Amino acid sequence: FVGEHLGGMEALLMEREPPPCSVLRRLELTDCSLSAEDAAGLLRLPPGLRVAHLQAMELRGLGQLLESSLPNLQELRVLDCNLSGADARGLLAQCPRLEVVDLCGNTLGGGAESDDRPRSAVAWPRMRHIRWADFRHCSLEAEDEDALRAALPAGAVAEF
Repeated sequence: FVGEHLGGMEALLMEREPPPCSVLRRLELTDCSLSAEDAAGLLRLPPGLRVAHLQAMELRGLGQLLESSLPNLQELRVLDCNLSGADARGLLAQCPRLEVVDLCGNTLGGGAESDDRPRSAVAWPRMRHIRWADFRHCSLEAEDEDALRAALPAGAVAEF
């Protein structure tokens, strides 16, 4: 969907058993007026979801709203969605099989954000299966980039 107003979809989809999107493998939504709550609900629904592409929405808080793992997700692209570093870390921690991640255009840098921990204590989750990662236009400082590189496997290609 591109440019459709889909806000409030989570409640609608949760009412049906089984969910109508239970066989969905790929989800691509651009400028659809989803909230972080809607996006979290949509990402949780399809058990076999392999690819998620969310772009040009206000999804700040998404990382804290995902309460369960996205075990089959292999590709995640969340572009220009106002994610914070904490959101990105929370989201990536729920994706154990992720091979491709693209978080371009989100302000991920700047340290601990709302955390009370010092900047050096903010760790990115290990991303053991990543082959390609894109963190361009994310306001990352050298320390942020170093922390991300340390979380990626040795052979991964990362763009900053």
